Amino acid sequence: MPGESLTLYKLIILTMLDLVGYPLSNSQISEFIIEKEYTNYFHVQEAISELLESDLIHAATKKNVTYYTLTDQGGMTLDMFGYKISRSIEEDIFTYIKETGLNLKNRYEVNAEYYQNARGEYIVDCFIKEKGSMLMNLSIRVQDEERAIEACDQWKENCGFVYHTLMEQMTGSGEERGNEN
Repeated sequence: MPGESLTLYKLIILTMLDLVGYPLSNSQISEFIIEKEYTNYFHVQEAISELLESDLIHAATKKNVTYYTLTDQGGMTLDMFGYKISRSIEEDIFTYIKETGLNLKNRYEVNAEYYQNARGEYIVDCFIKEKGSMLMNLSIRVQDEERAIEACDQWKENCGFVYHTLMEQMTGSGEERGNEN
């Protein structure tokens, strides 16, 4: 197996553990990677083994089930190399986490608030911050206070979808592109 493929599998595992922020079982990790046909079971186990040997993840066994957590060193590694995970793989991970009932850790700060401006219009300010840095800021005008409250509530539920859809429309693909100027 080429080294770059194994690196991708390791980054997928690190990303999964980072996004949920709590232990995942071997079967939860393997199920996602195999179901999406990124690789087979044996390559997943090889990636997990190398992550353990490198102290990027930690294993703990409870009731004959092994659970993995991200170590500080694993988090730093992900910070340095996480850009190698494509947006489409990241979206697959988000979808898997949501569909399986797992919870995302509070890595993202999501908020929406509204106010009435001098002309009497209601403005809804929506934002997403990642690790304290602004990822997206959106202001929209709505008809009335009831719609402003509804927009704030909906933002908190649908911000990920809105963000990914907007990025897809603005970049022409599901992945972010670098500056091509």
